[in-house]
Amino acid sequence: MPASDADLVAAALARDAAGRAAFETLVVRHHPMLSRACLRALDGDRALAADAAQDAVLQALVGLGSLREPGAFGPWLTGIGLRVARRLGMRARRDGGGDLVPDVVAPDGDDPALATERRATVARVRAAVAALPPGQRDAVFLYYLAGLSRAEVAEHLGTAESAVRTRLHKARATLRARLDEGSDVMVTVEIADVRVTGEERYSTTHVVVLQERGGARRLPIWIDTFDAVSLAAALEDVDLPRPGTFAFALALLGAAGRSVAGVTIERLDADAGVFYAVVELDDGATLDARPSDALNVAVRAGVTIRVAEALLDGAEPVPEGGRGALELAEALRERLAQAG
Repeated sequence: MPASDADLVAAALARDAAGRAAFETLVVRHHPMLSRACLRALDGDRALAADAAQDAVLQALVGLGSLREPGAFGPWLTGIGLRVARRLGMRARRDGGGDLVPDVVAPDGDDPALATERRATVARVRAAVAALPPGQRDAVFLYYLAGLSRAEVAEHLGTAESAVRTRLHKARATLRARLDEGSDVMVTVEIADVRVTGEERYSTTHVVVLQERGGARRLPIWIDTFDAVSLAAALEDVDLPRPGTFAFALALLGAAGRSVAGVTIERLDADAGVFYAVVELDDGATLDARPSDALNVAVRAGVTIRVAEALLDGAEPVPEGGRGALELAEALRERLAQAG
């Protein structure tokens, strides 16, 4: 009986001779699907498709340790290939004199807020697909994203075409229900202030105040001292002698060819007093984050901050008084000057 993908991935991670052989087996097993997906994404350009597939294999080799579900190596590899193919296709259109307009960017004349909304929708759909049972998730990815036919999906998954049809039907029903449940209205906000409150709340003594753009509704979120000072420094353009944690995180993303597209404060666990945020990347991927981290990243990246409208409607009063962002930034400047 052939070794499973999960077993081969585990062996490949050893990076020895046996590991190299295991990785080669994985590539041989899934290369036909990878090639077909790249060829479709590049409108039949065989030379570019071959380049995309080769690049995808190299990226998979380097990033194998990041694969969370070893049994999903095939869809994961194909997903890398599709991203590479889209990038090569856009580069070819640009070099050929055409307009380079990524699919997540609003065309000329479009409202930038609509582009942000589209990215958020893509992020929600990706998260919903990722939460599907493995069989349904793989069928959805291969059929809708990789562009394989039902027969090709069935062949790859080792099942009947009728089973693929059933999986897709169940997945569509599940996705429809999940996306309807999560369809909260999002409101664009700005950071109005960062304050020392003079009281302790959830083990913190600072609050960041978010206010809807063009409106009066405000949302206070309690954060700790380090995050509050970092946020005040970013808001007031304090020059730091060395890159801070959040600047370093953005530099790492940039080095990997990625960037932050937006930040969303999604929900509140009222019992624990904990807000949950998501950082959206330019390729549609999302990262769970603490609101304090997400907001620090958003300010430095200059991207839109959005909040679920239900959080604004149910927000508690904003604490009054205390030093604000300007005072916190000035205090930081004084400390830096004293330190020389």
